[in-house]
Amino acid sequence: MMGAETGTGSTVGVDPASERPPAARVLMLFDGCCPLCHVAVRFAVRRDRAQRVRVAPLESAAGVAVLSRIASDAPRPDTVVVVADPGGPSERVTIKSDAVIAVLEALPSPWRWFTVARWVPRPLRDWAYDRVARTRSTLWGRYPVCPPLRHEVRGRLLE
Repeated sequence: MMGAETGTGSTVGVDPASERPPAARVLMLFDGCCPLCHVAVRFAVRRDRAQRVRVAPLESAAGVAVLSRIASDAPRPDTVVVVADPGGPSERVTIKSDAVIAVLEALPSPWRWFTVARWVPRPLRDWAYDRVARTRSTLWGRYPVCPPLRHEVRGRLLE
């Protein structure tokens, strides 16, 4: 019943302060063997008080199942994949910089304000994303085996 009109002219499920419906739930698929990716996941989960963000490593059974359902080609492991409204009627799949923006949209202010990056042309945003993706193993290393997620993230894990 989100967003339904009531007889008084108000809208149910809309934040009266912003007059916007709450952000859709998002599923963030990430490289489970990447320390930088683990930091990004913890960052999002710690700030997501509304619990809109769920996570799954790309390599996990849940991650592989979602990828096989949404895409014929599995993305490279250096690409974050975000599914907004997973399984819902308005399901939307984003990768690279668009995926980062989709996660920021699900977070409260001030983090949501960084979605102004959407105004930067996608080729430029993705170029910057690709530079980080290429150098992350050199700068932050790689786990030899995908480690278990920390306690604060386990509750958001798609299984």
